Amino acid sequence: MGSDLRIGFFGGTFDPIHLGHLNLVVELKEKCRLDQVLLCPTQLSPTKQDRPAVAENFHRLEMVKLAIEDIPWTEVTEIEIGRPPPSYTVETIDLLKKREGKWKHFFLMMAEDSAYEIGSWKKPEKLLEMAPPLVGTRHGFDPSRLEMLPPTIKSKLEEGWIQISAMDISSTLLRERLKRRLFCGHLIPAKVLDYIYVNRLYYTS
Repeated sequence: MGSDLRIGFFGGTFDPIHLGHLNLVVELKEKCRLDQVLLCPTQLSPTKQDRPAVAENFHRLEMVKLAIEDIPWTEVTEIEIGRPPPSYTVETIDLLKKREGKWKHFFLMMAEDSAYEIGSWKKPEKLLEMAPPLVGTRHGFDPSRLEMLPPTIKSKLEEGWIQISAMDISSTLLRERLKRRLFCGHLIPAKVLDYIYVNRLYYTS
């Protein structure tokens, strides 16, 4: 790869990964002319330490691999899964930039709800300086929800607000549907859903 590649970084618990995640990845990649998207399953999100991942790390990692195996410009990184928890995105991006010097242009891909929570993340200003945000949303930018953040962060978020045809899906909703044995084929990639059934994830016999 050359040093001028535009790399999207999309981290998440992916518990499980679903079509809403993939829709965001595809639309942001195309609208923002990214060369590659790096998906990063988290070990444990610092904002979710009171509700850790339901599926084990290797299951979540395998589900992401299955979800994107037919998308040629995507890749999965185990950089956070392989480190002790919790995971901090600013440390992950910093490590990637140091380890892969040729990847100079990282962009932080996220959904709207994550953008509004970024003030609780570790060193958000440094993070957005290293990796400008690309926020996929169906709604307009609402600065009133970011009143407590420094102007530099609000400005960067507003610049990165991208309208997409977002799908209203949440992993929490999916886990509940799976637990109740409801149909999920319209919300989860087929290969991922097969993996969930074979490994009896999110429900008990």
